[in-house]
Amino acid sequence: MRGAKVLSIAGLMVALAAPVGGETWLPLDGGQVGSALTARVLGYADGTVQEFKADGTTLFQTFWSLRHGLWKIEGERYCSQWPPGTDWACYRVEREARGLDLRFVDEAGTVSAGRYMDLK
Repeated sequence: MRGAKVLSIAGLMVALAAPVGGETWLPLDGGQVGSALTARVLGYADGTVQEFKADGTTLFQTFWSLRHGLWKIEGERYCSQWPPGTDWACYRVEREARGLDLRFVDEAGTVSAGRYMDLK
């Protein structure tokens, strides 16, 4: 029974962090992307958490590890670099109309969505 409670709580946490379907997504310009990410924390449906620090560093924490990376705004896009790699990956950023969720869209159209951990 104890294991069922743990799974139930974990499922609830993922549900709270996951954006719901049917949202209206609004594209952000470069200034809006900076405002949306600077000094903020996003939670993703798989339980990972990402912090975007004002100094251009980012922390990505999974259940198993903590990764340190860099982030910047390039034109209208959010870009990240994860050492030891030296390449920057850039994404279009969109905000759900209610303002709770952000999603990152790469050039191939792959979407990664997160929810602000400090907003309800």
